[in-house]
Amino acid sequence: MCSKKATYQITKGIRPIVWILLENPHDASIEPIQVRALVDMGADASLIPSYLCQALGHSFEEGLSESSASGISGEALRTFAHSTKLTVLFPTESDADTPQTFDPIEFPCEFADQSLPFVLLGQQDFLRMFRYTQDGRAGWFSLEQVGASQGDAANGVR
Repeated sequence: MCSKKATYQITKGIRPIVWILLENPHDASIEPIQVRALVDMGADASLIPSYLCQALGHSFEEGLSESSASGISGEALRTFAHSTKLTVLFPTESDADTPQTFDPIEFPCEFADQSLPFVLLGQQDFLRMFRYTQDGRAGWFSLEQVGASQGDAANGVR
């Protein structure tokens, strides 16, 4: 995989937010879903709200595995992992000569039975495949796709 890099403006003051496409890699008849995602340096794993699970054609409680996740509130959330293809979109102000997306990555994403304002992109899966750099004073962050191969992510290699 060749390295790709994009620079984004920080939105809402301090949040590194990107637009992503989510796809069900096992059902091409389901249209990809475009949603906002927060690059969450404090999240161990990526977390997607359950309403997107159904929209992608998955049955929430029939995932690859069941687990739990908790945030700073300490409240445990039941999660189910489903194989998902995730593609990060380049910012809209990118040059027309550059690719408009990063290479898609496929891995077992955790879907949580909770309404979240964003998809959360965490360290153990998403950030193993991207280098994150931020300049808070200048108001930008960048992502560079350099991590594990697509096959490693799909097979849960961390």
